[in-house]
Amino acid sequence: MIHIRLAVPEDFDQICALFNESHALHHQALPHFFQDSTYIVYEKNIFDAAFAQKSEVIFIAEEGEKLLGAVHAEIHESKNPAHQGAKVLTKRKFGFVHTLVVAAASREHGIGKELLMKVEDWFKERGIDEIEIEAWSFNERAENFYKKAGYEPLNLRLYKKLS
Repeated sequence: MIHIRLAVPEDFDQICALFNESHALHHQALPHFFQDSTYIVYEKNIFDAAFAQKSEVIFIAEEGEKLLGAVHAEIHESKNPAHQGAKVLTKRKFGFVHTLVVAAASREHGIGKELLMKVEDWFKERGIDEIEIEAWSFNERAENFYKKAGYEPLNLRLYKKLS
């Protein structure tokens, strides 16, 4: 049976391995943006800081002692950044999902959906009613997953390499 719970410091190594599985996919698709998969995504001190803050959370999905998935999210507060010399964006609080990953062997079993619902509930409990998630354009699987969960495109960031 799959159990969703808050991560604890003892989960660090398994979470890093899982996040690195996702990171390897990103490196394969965009090696000029992402370091190779031997890079540890979360250093221990950053991970520990996530547990110390009330605005940040990591949930994991596990079956027995096996980690199947994880989600790392945070409450953000926009600072009304200047855009073209004018403050055009509204100041607001919103949820941001940094990473949601399910182990390749455990996909298509609803684990990602359960993790996403858990973090959405966590945001709602804190009065947050908007969530943003980034998915790289090569990752159609993630984009389709989020769209199926009710997320819609917010902006489009384009890229061109000048040779």
